[in-house]
Amino acid sequence: MKKCSQCGASMSDDEVFCPVCGQEVQLVPDYETMESRIYEQQKRKEQEEERIRQEQEQARLEEEARRAKKRKRLIIGLVTAGIAAAAVLCLLFLFGGKGAESFESQMQKAETAYSNSSYEEALTYVEQALDLQGDSAEALTLYAQILDKLGDTGKAAEVLEQVIGDNPNYEAAYGILIRVYSDLGHPEKIQELLDACGNTSIKEKYSSYICGDPSFSLAAGTYNEEKTVEITCSGEADIYYTTDGSEPSEDSRRYSKAIQLEEGTTILKAVAVNGQNIRSRVVEAEYVIDLTEKALEITPASGSYTAASAQKITVRVPAGTTVYYAFDQRPDTSSSRYTGPVNMPDGTHTFYAAAINDSGRVTHSGSAVYVMDRSATGSQVTTPTPEPTREPSRGQIVTTPVPATPSVTPEATPTEEPEPTESPEPTEEPEGGNSGTSPGEIQETGD
Repeated sequence: MKKCSQCGASMSDDEVFCPVCGQEVQLVPDYETMESRIYEQQKRKEQEEERIRQEQEQARLEEEARRAKKRKRLIIGLVTAGIAAAAVLCLLFLFGGKGAESFESQMQKAETAYSNSSYEEALTYVEQALDLQGDSAEALTLYAQILDKLGDTGKAAEVLEQVIGDNPNYEAAYGILIRVYSDLGHPEKIQELLDACGNTSIKEKYSSYICGDPSFSLAAGTYNEEKTVEITCSGEADIYYTTDGSEPSEDSRRYSKAIQLEEGTTILKAVAVNGQNIRSRVVEAEYVIDLTEKALEITPASGSYTAASAQKITVRVPAGTTVYYAFDQRPDTSSSRYTGPVNMPDGTHTFYAAAINDSGRVTHSGSAVYVMDRSATGSQVTTPTPEPTREPSRGQIVTTPVPATPSVTPEATPTEEPEPTESPEPTEEPEGGNSGTSPGEIQETGD
């Protein structure tokens, strides 16, 4: 803690203005140095010795005058000349060394004028001081303060940057430059200044001026399910954001809870503002939420199959989903769960499958129509059947079963070696029956 030099009020070390009277804190040290005090003591000692010497000399002259009145005028003239010469030497010593025109003297005058708000006068004195010591951090810092008061804030910032560049641990310059950057509306420069500072104590002292950048809980990218985003920031700060790609400000929406991303493209931008009205950098991320239902990969393709070409139905399960299937009706979560290849049932049937993610939303779906005639011989003759039109689905899968699709009787397709005896069409058999099977043949059913 420190006290105001004008009203005595207590202030924290990082404050540059008195909270009571508004007096600016003088960061330039007192130029009443130990060297100047020693010099003044030596000067007084020399003056005292000179006084004693003059008295002794005067006494000697008077004694000699009594002895030789004739030489009185000559002796007095010589003594007077000696005194004058001594005075000249003393003045040369004073004005040529640490006297009124020294660096310390000019700085004292500059600081006094600055305290009295005589900024033009203070500028003259500090420039004279810089002529004597152009690399003085104290003089350059006071010079920057005077420039700032005279309205040349940009030049003041340049001078202070020079001071810190040459003197990285000169704490006084940091406090003034931070205030100057704030006045210029460059919070990002405050961040850069303190990030580049290698002095831990300086960074801790001015930590209240650092405003951390916001961060998003969700990485930018494309997602096929609904997502939310949380925004956080280190330290005490308010967060403001936009979702249309515009630049956020204090007039934008203030963040208070997780943001629900809508279907489509969202460009999220956010900025933090701390208690010192210091703004962070603006951060952004682009999100694409694609809830369009994708097609499932089902093999084999729709067609007619015989016992010789019988295959099992396989489904490629998308990552992060569970697949459910059913014959002749759309599946739901109460339907059979796909864990491996499924047998083709006899007759004509439509195989439906749906992939559901952890949120319970259908992400993929598909179907295929199979005609299985185990009584026929020979190779498979594939008859592609148009896939039934699928209604688009969003969100939760419909749990109410759809009425079974009526069986479709395909046109008879000649095989490579037709049987001499006419066999009934597959659809003439009752579904699930064993009509037409040869003795000892086992009828396969779906899983």
